[in-house]
Amino acid sequence: QPTEPEQPTEPEQPVETEQPQLNFSDVPENHWAASAIKRAAALGIVKGHLDNTFKPNTATTRAEFITMLANAFKWQDEKPGQAQQDKQAGLRFTDNDTISAWAAD
Repeated sequence: QPTEPEQPTEPEQPVETEQPQLNFSDVPENHWAASAIKRAAALGIVKGHLDNTFKPNTATTRAEFITMLANAFKWQDEKPGQAQQDKQAGLRFTDNDTISAWAAD
């Protein structure tokens, strides 16, 4: 016996996500890396600093580089809080005490 077709439903409203910062106050349009920095920001690879700067002429730290890799490959902890559990288990770098909170998570 045939069944009634499902009634179409209203499409779900898109979930608003935080838009990445694409224009940093210290990266003018004519900066040699401006387009690459904007592209990396649009992809969520870099986020810049809280003061709306990118600091393009500053050396990249290990923590910043690993964070960019993690963002590029969309690496995440297998479960929330894994970084804290690893720290408590003694899994650490020799300079673990100098790792910024934003990079540790």
